[in-house]
Amino acid sequence: MNVNMVAPTEGVPVDLRGDGLLWLINTSILHPRGYAMAIGSETGELSLLGDGSEPWRFGMDCDEQFAAVQALLDRASAHNSAFAETA
Repeated sequence: MNVNMVAPTEGVPVDLRGDGLLWLINTSILHPRGYAMAIGSETGELSLLGDGSEPWRFGMDCDEQFAAVQALLDRASAHNSAFAETA
């Protein structure tokens, strides 16, 4: 990693739910520990649910969610590559 590289001034926009990051955070970090992060449908505010007493189980298409996360990472890579070419 080049620590002298200047970071782009604008990052890639992220939709936590649509880009699969909410699913990834929940299934890999929070659900096994008995918690879940939720986005309020009215306010869009994040909240933490659960009491940590037992793991959460949530059925969802993993392939579709992994594809969404990969698409986000691909967009970020392309964005950062374009920035590096102009720097």
